Amino acid sequence: MLRVWIVALLAGFLAAGCSSPTPSREACIAVDLDSIQEEVRARGGWEGWEKAVAPFRNALTEKLKIVESSGHDTFAGTDGFLFSRGRSRYLLQTDLLHQTPGDAASGYGKAYTTIVDLNGQLKARNIDLILLLVPSVEEVYADKLMPEASADLPVTPQFIRFIEALLEANVEAVNLFPVFLEARKHLHETLCLHSDPHWAGPGIDLAAQELGRRLQRYPELRNYAGPRHKYQTLDLSIPHKGALLEDLPDDLRDKYPVEQCAVSQVVDEQGHPYAESDDSPVLILGDSYTLIFQPEAADFSAHVAKEIGFPVTRLTQAGGGPELARHLARKGAEYINRRRVIIWVTVSRYLAGTESAKWAGAKLP
Repeated sequence: MLRVWIVALLAGFLAAGCSSPTPSREACIAVDLDSIQEEVRARGGWEGWEKAVAPFRNALTEKLKIVESSGHDTFAGTDGFLFSRGRSRYLLQTDLLHQTPGDAASGYGKAYTTIVDLNGQLKARNIDLILLLVPSVEEVYADKLMPEASADLPVTPQFIRFIEALLEANVEAVNLFPVFLEARKHLHETLCLHSDPHWAGPGIDLAAQELGRRLQRYPELRNYAGPRHKYQTLDLSIPHKGALLEDLPDDLRDKYPVEQCAVSQVVDEQGHPYAESDDSPVLILGDSYTLIFQPEAADFSAHVAKEIGFPVTRLTQAGGGPELARHLARKGAEYINRRRVIIWVTVSRYLAGTESAKWAGAKLP
């Protein structure tokens, strides 16, 4: 039943977007850019948006000072959510485009220049890059972090501005915020885990459906001659001990049991759990966000495969989102050139703080 609700929700949301069920890459970029610019105008421009989130940032700054003095990184939000002081600092970084040395001519930082450079190198090989910067739990559920936030106001306009700059540079950067914020109004299940920084089953499913819709535009994928499957999903409830539980203060440990997670396992026609392929024209290039729920065949790659009807290839480096271009280059030309589309998946918080210095480009072989 979970997936039925998500399918209906996404179908209704997308009805207001691209009219074609398989819009071109150029059309997706244009529509996404227009949507961002329309939202910016509605929020009074970038200055108005920044002003609206200032009370949240001020309150969060003071909150993080208190948490730091406790000697712990993890602290409690509301409705059972746990948050990390270190990860929450990302919300206070107001400029994601210029904060680290990158391209001297443009003035843009390392994250932007790394992504744009890889996009250009792949385009020269007739390989399309789709970038999925997953909104962090602190962004999606900022109202559970601090009461000064609201469920319908993204508290990181700097993140949306970063995506806008990528779209203007002809990078297909997917903005999941509107889909996630709309989903929060309708889904009982949460899109992110309560005691872990990763997304939950419904968030994975929504993102995979959005990517699956975009992949339908490629004749090479629609007419893929390799093994195809009519994948189905099975609803599971599995225990997950979140990473944030390890650092809880002693007086809070008993209040946060191991989390029961609702996930959708992907199975083939025989009921076997989804299995990947090394030779797929679709490559998922990801960090730990592509690993979560992989043992249960309920991960992002499995759900993308369900959308397109055949297995994908996954190349993962846990905790290494900013370094994935180098990881890809090390695989060699033959490995890279087998692909038609590469989907780069990493979390938004890697754009800020010490993580932002780790972005590293690479010359593809």
